[in-house]
Amino acid sequence: MVKLIESKTVTTYSEVMSHFKEIVERGDEGTVLKSMNEGWKKGKPNWQVKVKKEDYYDLKIVGFNYGTPGTKNEYVISSLNVETEDGLLKTSPGGITENDMEYITNNQDILMGKIVEVKCSGLSKDKEGNYALLHPVFIKIRDDKNIANYLNECLEIDKMISELN
Repeated sequence: MVKLIESKTVTTYSEVMSHFKEIVERGDEGTVLKSMNEGWKKGKPNWQVKVKKEDYYDLKIVGFNYGTPGTKNEYVISSLNVETEDGLLKTSPGGITENDMEYITNNQDILMGKIVEVKCSGLSKDKEGNYALLHPVFIKIRDDKNIANYLNECLEIDKMISELN
């Protein structure tokens, strides 16, 4: 089975960033730059570069989600429900390590309302106008903070990162 992958020839940084923005606006995570002078190689060859956006936000835990029934994570928390301080952006980051899953599962009472750092590929908005994060991943619990980012702060961060081209 063969699947055709979209490609586009670019030669300048400006063209790369323009193509990247097109991809992100379609809801995809990013793109990969490849040398025209190299062939295919299994793995991550040094003539390819992944281009994707990485934003970091501090959000408040408002709920916990156990893993899928029938999987090894069935009885541990495998994702969180988090939101901005004003509740206007909600998301559920995964990517939690096994050690963190065990800690979170055993400490839900004390972690409710705590701040966590979340990495993502930018902000998204659904058909009803609700904000969320693209591809959210749990990074760590922020014991040094007790107030999450507000939506307006997240929008400012996202805009600043988008303008770095």
